[in-house]
This record gives sequence, C-alpha cells and structure tokens, in this order.
Amino acid sequence: MFNSAIDPCLMQMLICIAEEQNLTAAGRRLLLTQQAVSAQVKKLEALTGRRLVHRTPQEVRLTQDGEALLVYARQIIEISERLKKQFGHADPSGSIGLGFTPGFGTRGLFPILSELKRLRPRLEIHFETLKTECLISKLEAGHLDIIIGAQRPGEKRGEILFCDKLVWIGSPSHFAEPEVPVPLVLQPGPAIQRDMVFGALSAAHRSWTIRFESDDLISQRAAVLAGWGVSAHPHMLLADTGVEPIITGCSPLPDLGRVEFFIRQRGGNDRIVECFSDLIRGTAKILEEDHKRQRDDPPDPSCRAPAGKRLPRSMGAGERFALAFRAPTRRGHGSA
Repeated sequence: MFNSAIDPCLMQMLICIAEEQNLTAAGRRLLLTQQAVSAQVKKLEALTGRRLVHRTPQEVRLTQDGEALLVYARQIIEISERLKKQFGHADPSGSIGLGFTPGFGTRGLFPILSELKRLRPRLEIHFETLKTECLISKLEAGHLDIIIGAQRPGEKRGEILFCDKLVWIGSPSHFAEPEVPVPLVLQPGPAIQRDMVFGALSAAHRSWTIRFESDDLISQRAAVLAGWGVSAHPHMLLADTGVEPIITGCSPLPDLGRVEFFIRQRGGNDRIVECFSDLIRGTAKILEEDHKRQRDDPPDPSCRAPAGKRLPRSMGAGERFALAFRAPTRRGHGSA
C-alpha cells in the first residue's frame, strides 16, 4: 500500500480509536498516553495523505476515509495474529523455497515479503520466478515449497487466489490503423498470457508482429514505455508499474479475457509452509478488495496527470500511491 511496510501498531491504534471513540481510552488499551496516540494518528494520516480521525471536544470518530482504512486494518491485524500464533514457538531460523509466475508482480510480492521479514528476519528464502509449467515441475520434484501460478479460468491446477482481467498496456498509436500489424512486447513461449494475446488477436482478425521478447517483466515494461509495442498484464497487479491500461472498448484491440492466479504447496505438515500460505491468501484478499474499492470509487480526475503525460519519473511508487489516495503478426503472416 505504501512505500514501506505497514506498521501493525498503527492499524491496532486505528481499531482501538474506532471501538473506544476516545483517545484517552484508546491509549489505555495500548499502554500509551493520549499525546502518543495523537502522534500516531498524525503519522498514519501523513502516510495516507487523508484525514482519518475527526476530533472535537465532544467526540472522536473516524472519517469516511478512516472507516475505509479500518476494513484493511482489521484484516492486517487478523493476519498478524494468525502468524504470531503459528510462529510463536518456532525456531527463528529456517528456510523456504518460493516460486512465482512473473505476472504476479511487485505489487503482490512486496506486502508478503515485508510482513515475513518483520516476523522471521532470520528466515532464508530461496526465490524463483518462472513460468507456471516450470513452477509445477519444481514443486512436484520437491525443489520448491510454495508456488503461485497462472491459469485460464476453469483449469484446476491449485487453490484459486483471485481472478483478474487481462488488459492491454502501451500507446494507442500502435493500433490506430487496423491494417497495420500490432507490435507486441511479450514473454517467450510457452506462456498463458502470450497464448491469450494470440488467440484474441486471431479471433478479431488482427495481424501482429513481435517486436520485443523477454522473460523479465521489468524489461517488458521498459520496452512498452519506450514505445516498442503493446503488451498484456493483469489489471489488479498493474499499480505502480508506470504504465496505464488501454480501455478495450475505446480501441480496436479485442478483449483479452481473464486469468486466474492459484497457489499450491508441497505436502506435509510444515508450520512455516502453512503459515506462509496463509499470509499469501490474506494478502491476495486485501489486494482484491483494494482493487474493487478503486474500481468502484475512482480517483478524482483533477488529481491525475494531464492527458498524454505521466507522473514524474522521479516520483517513487509510494508517492504515486499517495497521490492517487489523496484523490477523493501471427495469424499466418506475423513475424517474430
């Protein structure tokens, strides 16, 4: 959510204020003075860029933005308590092997790794980013403990975390003329998103040409930003990438459909694996609900960059989020 890990203490403080409706009473529960609680409120409001608590001599209550944040605060504390219960009597060291499909992205990984670092700072992590088929093979061979992969809706490769719409990203100038092949920036095959792009373009009778291929997601986004072509990316995981989705209904490009992200873990009763899987499930739920809230309550257009311009490149991911939060040819003749 922010450019640094969220301190659960601030979330617990918000919950206490909502339940007590009094800073002094909230402080007693937290073993803090009223002044210390007020300071924490200011810190949280500075992080979000929103006023979260309305204070008068007669009452203390959460604002509308405070109520919205309260939903996530309860989820964070719930996940934190479950993790403490699991890890409470475990050895502080250990190791775990994780595998993620490239499409899961930084937005999905950052809150998971941040919370794990806070809870188990001595844990050794073996991390791999691979295509889904490779992830499944390594899991079944015992080389990975947990994987997050991608699949088409209806496939049964694991426990579904969430289903997301696949969207086009890039400059509309690349497909302004229907007779010109669509330049593509893609991951080398075999890959689910690549196949979905080819299938959608073929069904729409559009030719294409692959201009840039890379297994590295950052390289793909750099190529899109540099104007090499258009690509496809899960909409929910697009935040903080520096690229904006292309609205399919306003362009000649066809709808790409939806992609599911699933989780699988190795067999056995390993507490670290079980706990980490719970953390991933909780994070996925928060991401999905946050995406739904942003979709239902889009940012104020007056706080966005003017049409045709992006936010300053020097602005960090957390700052871009804060700005948004403050705002109430293959088909037989394509070439590789």
